[in-house]
Amino acid sequence: MNCDKEAVELMHKYLDKDMTTEDQAKLAQHLENCEDCQKHFHELKRTISFIKSAEQIEAPPDFTQKVMASLPTEKSGLNICAGLRFTQY
Repeated sequence: MNCDKEAVELMHKYLDKDMTTEDQAKLAQHLENCEDCQKHFHELKRTISFIKSAEQIEAPPDFTQKVMASLPTEKSGLNICAGLRFTQY
């Protein structure tokens, strides 16, 4: 099995609960023999657990308005030639 692609795809299918029994057996057999994939799979599972357990926060109602108000304003009527001197040769 190709650890870089096939095994990782199977790990994602497993975590998405979108896996056939045949693919599940392939992944299990591969994980028994591949320490690198075991570590990677463990980290994926830990990451998903962390994300699921993280507290969801909600932005304050005026968040967008405050961010937009803090952005610099556009200068209207930009004069490209302002401050330039032209001389004739």
